[in-house]
Amino acid sequence: MSKHKIVSKENLLPFILVASLFFMWALPSNLNDILIPQFT
Repeated sequence: MSKHKIVSKENLLPFILVASLFFMWALPSNLNDILIPQFT
């Protein structure tokens, strides 16, 4: 069996940046429904 990489080495940094930015956007978006009633 040959070993296949999911992300090639030259695309690793952009992949990490996009994945982390998506997580950083999604987390506050999901907490929004919880936090709005706490401050009103």
